[in-house]
Amino acid sequence: MIFFQKLFFLLLLPLAVVPHARAVVVRDNRALKNWKPKKVGRGALKGAGAPIVEGEDAMLGKKEATCSESFPAPERGSRVCPSQCRFMRYDPHLVCRYRCVTEAQCVSNPDMPSSIADLESGMCTLCKVSGCEKCAASANKCLTCKAGFDFIEGACLPHSRWGWRIVYAVLGVLLVAVLVWLIQLAWRPVVNQEALDAAVLHRSLSKTLHDEERRRPYPLHTNVCTEFIPEGGTGVLLHFRFEHAALHWTFFVAVV
Repeated sequence: MIFFQKLFFLLLLPLAVVPHARAVVVRDNRALKNWKPKKVGRGALKGAGAPIVEGEDAMLGKKEATCSESFPAPERGSRVCPSQCRFMRYDPHLVCRYRCVTEAQCVSNPDMPSSIADLESGMCTLCKVSGCEKCAASANKCLTCKAGFDFIEGACLPHSRWGWRIVYAVLGVLLVAVLVWLIQLAWRPVVNQEALDAAVLHRSLSKTLHDEERRRPYPLHTNVCTEFIPEGGTGVLLHFRFEHAALHWTFFVAVV
């Protein structure tokens, strides 16, 4: 009974945070799903004074952005960065907005120090190698590692890896030793049946059981918040009342 109530308590805890994060994700996904790029003709762009986009981008209705312009994230697919600042990256000063930057700003920007300029996508992408200080032309290959890491074939491995390998090896040896001891203990022959019977009886008497004549366990649907159990005392009753109040508080926070 204690196990099921604590398990239910742990399952309700994330509900206090997940609904808010889920609402934000659903809202953003709906905005992206409902958004469609507007196809604007060459004459309309020229008459509005906007830069002319030619070629494939013009056929897709894309508009050329300026280097200092910050535009919303849903419009990223309909914007083209000019040749002076051909890489697109998120705006560190505004939420869910992008701007066009140069290759130097993409690589050495203090807000994104481990980024690379991806020529294929035209985006400033993060280096995917852990512990990398400067990435190579590919996001999966490092050029310079940070302090405390060893550079090995484009990857950065921490100096502490040998210590952790030793710890894991020692834990593995201890686990094997415990398993061997348990197997040997299970197959060990009984040499004192009288002591074994006394130990089994002591374990049975130590259980929280009711009906002194039959020694039956309490049913699983027993409400330990309201029913007083003589074997457990008042402490068990107060403990589960506290658990009951904590579950109600978690549910209230999750709903509100």
